[in-house]
Amino acid sequence: MGSNKPILSQEEFLSIVRSTLVKFVAEQGLDRTSGATEIEFPSASLDANGIPRFTMTLPASLIRNDMGAACVFYDDVAGRGFEFALRRFLDLHLTSDDVFIDVGAHFGVHSLTAATNLPRQVSVLAIEPHPGNSARLRGWVELNQLETDILVIPKAIGEREGVLPMWLSGSSMGHSLRTGAHEVGSTAMEVGVTTVDRLLVDHPHLQWRRVILKIDVEGCELEVLTGAQQLFATGNVAAVIWEKGAFHSRAAQDRRDTAVFDFLDVRGFEHFYMEDETLGGRIIPVDRRDLLCNIYSLVRNFPRNERYG
Repeated sequence: MGSNKPILSQEEFLSIVRSTLVKFVAEQGLDRTSGATEIEFPSASLDANGIPRFTMTLPASLIRNDMGAACVFYDDVAGRGFEFALRRFLDLHLTSDDVFIDVGAHFGVHSLTAATNLPRQVSVLAIEPHPGNSARLRGWVELNQLETDILVIPKAIGEREGVLPMWLSGSSMGHSLRTGAHEVGSTAMEVGVTTVDRLLVDHPHLQWRRVILKIDVEGCELEVLTGAQQLFATGNVAAVIWEKGAFHSRAAQDRRDTAVFDFLDVRGFEHFYMEDETLGGRIIPVDRRDLLCNIYSLVRNFPRNERYG
C-alpha cells in the first residue's frame, strides 16, 4: 500500500536498509557473514507495558535485496512501523469480537497487528496467494503462538472461485491477477482463487460479526468487492481500507475507480485518506478522486478519531 516516504531510488533505499541491518546485526551479536541467516526483530507495535507485541523473522539476504522485506524490516526497526497509519487505525478501531479480513496479507504485519492489540478477542483471516509469502506468514503466526486467532488462507481473492494466473513482480510484494498492464518480462504462476463470501460460508464462526476489510491486490479491488456482496448485504462491514493506485491504463483505471466508489457509495460508505501514510495525522474526506493512496471507506457515523499518531 501507499507511503509518504521521501522519494528515493530503489538502490538508495536498499543502501540505507543494508546499513541499518549491519548495525542491527552488530547490536544483536548475530553472525553477519551468512546471507541466509534468519534475522529476528521485534515489531514497532507495543503493548501497554511498552513490550513489542509480536516478533518477525526474515533472511538477511531477503532484507538486503527485496523491497518488500526491506520496507518491513526498516520501518519496524528504524521507524514507527511498516504502514504505521493503517496499523494505528486498526489499533484504535478494532473491538472485541470483530473480524479483520486481510486480503493480500503479504508476510502478515497487519494480521499480527490486529490479533495482538486485543489478544484472543479479534479473529483474523489472513489471505495471501504467493506460496513463499503465505509460508512466511504461517511461520510468523506460529512463532507468535497466534494459531487460534489468525487463519491463513493461501489463495487469491476474486469475484468467483477458480484458478487464475498470478503475475509476479520483482519483489515479494506487488503480485497481481491483472490480465493486462503487468510488468514487462514478468512471469506468471497459477493460483487458486476464492471469494470473501465463500470463505465466510466455510467458516461460519466468523459470520454475523462486525468486519474491517483491508484490500491490497494491485488493481483487482473491484473483483474482491464483487465477490463479497453477500457480506456487504449483511450490513456488518464497518470499514474498507483499499489501495487506490495506477495499475491500469488511465481510462481503465478511472472506470474501475468509479465502480469501486459506486459500490461503496450505495452501501452507505464515506471516503477518507490519511494526512500522512507514514506518520498518520488527520483523516481527511476525499474531495478529489484522482488521489493515489490508501482510501479509508467508513460507514456513516463510524467513530473517527481526530488524529492518528
